[in-house]
Amino acid sequence: CSSSCGTASCSTEKAEIPRSPNPSWAHLTFVDPATQKTVEAYAPVGASLVDVAHANGVAIQGACGQKMECATCHVILDQPIYEKLDEPGEREQDMLELAFTLTETSRLGCQVRVSPEMH
Repeated sequence: CSSSCGTASCSTEKAEIPRSPNPSWAHLTFVDPATQKTVEAYAPVGASLVDVAHANGVAIQGACGQKMECATCHVILDQPIYEKLDEPGEREQDMLELAFTLTETSRLGCQVRVSPEMH
């Protein structure tokens, strides 16, 4: 999977998520839309994209502490990954309206959990 993170600096400490490959984990690629720099990461099922980003040095904010009270963890997902996720709820959609560069595959990184389908 690939996710594009339009982000500034990280406002919380790095989560403790190991970086070593594991067959039950998903492989993710974060892309900074400003620089096109990519960061490859392995993520355990159930982790939020924000936690995975922080653990791998990706500069994505989470100003509200992942409480879905802002849009600073806005991510843009590849279409195939987006289609495998449940639709965003009304509250998430309301927060997404605050995001810059909103797209059809935008989500809040704090609301997207890594799943086995994210290969």
